[in-house]
Amino acid sequence: MEEEQARILKGLANPKRLKILKLLREKPMTFTEIMRAMGMGSSGELSFHLNKLSGLVEKRGGKYAITDAGVKLLEALESLSREPVTAGIERVPPSRGAKYIIAASLALLLATSLLGLVVIALPEEVYTSMGKLGEYGERYSLLALPLLSTAVVATMTLTLKYRYELMEKIPFLITLPAFAMLIHRGELTPCEKGE
Repeated sequence: MEEEQARILKGLANPKRLKILKLLREKPMTFTEIMRAMGMGSSGELSFHLNKLSGLVEKRGGKYAITDAGVKLLEALESLSREPVTAGIERVPPSRGAKYIIAASLALLLATSLLGLVVIALPEEVYTSMGKLGEYGERYSLLALPLLSTAVVATMTLTLKYRYELMEKIPFLITLPAFAMLIHRGELTPCEKGE
C-alpha cells in the first residue's frame, strides 16, 4: 500500500503531469488533444507522462479521463496551496453590507479630509454663529472633528480589511471581548483570576 502511494506521489512530482491532470479534470481528451494542449512535440514524452499517471488517469473509449482518485488528489493538493487557516478561523470574504460600510467609510474619510483642508485654508479671522474665531488655537480647534473622525474611520476600515491577519497575529483578540465581559460581571472563577 505504501509503495503504491509513494509511486503515485512520485508521479505527481512533475509540473507537466499536474497540468495533464488539470486538463483532464475539465474534460476527457484524446492523445492528440493532450499533446496539442500541452505543446509537446513527441508522442513518446506524452506516453511517458501518462504511464507515470496510471491510477490517476484511465483510457475510456479512445479518450483519456481523470479517475476519482485523481480528482481527489488534485483537490487535496490545491487545498494545501491555499492561504493557511489557523486557530479554526475560516476566511470569509466581506459581505455586501461590509463592502458598503467600507465604501461609506472611505467616502467619510475623504469628506473629513476635505473639511480639514478647508479649515486650514480659512482666513485668519473666521466668523461663526458663536462669534469671531481669530486666535490661532481656536482656528485649528476646528480640525479636531475631522481628525478624530478620520482616525476612527481609518481604524474601522483597516480592522475590517485585515481582521484575519490581526486574529492570526494577535489571537487573544478573539476572546478578549468575552473575557472583558466576564470581568465586568464578576463571573470569573478564582483560577481564571489567577488566585
